[in-house]
Amino acid sequence: MTHSATMKATLSDRLTVLHHDPDHKHSVTKGRISESWLCVDCGFNTAPGFSTRKQADIALTIHGTVEQHLTWDQEVYTVKPEVWRATGLESWGGCLCIGCLEKRIGRYLKPEDFLPDHPFNAPDYPASRRLRKRRGR
Repeated sequence: MTHSATMKATLSDRLTVLHHDPDHKHSVTKGRISESWLCVDCGFNTAPGFSTRKQADIALTIHGTVEQHLTWDQEVYTVKPEVWRATGLESWGGCLCIGCLEKRIGRYLKPEDFLPDHPFNAPDYPASRRLRKRRGR
């Protein structure tokens, strides 16, 4: 076995161990990073430069850090709890692109629907044109 094959086997072992953590006992990112950034309704990747929670846990375990890349086509945002409840999803129950969130609540989003002090909603935080328009920017 070559050195690179040995390293691959070791990395594979680490990934397998992390993958089989059903209770998330060793996850420092649970409730902080989404399980998936894909819209649960249409499959649109709402955060193409972001790691999923499992990917972030693996990166933290192996490298001690996680790189996230902001893009101008992402739809990462936080809305007020009553707006999210209207979607029928639980808190941390999945991601919705702006279009699918609006379909679920039966109307277009307004600037006052977003949490004003959350970093994801900051005026300079990269977002799709559609999301910026809904925020009033």
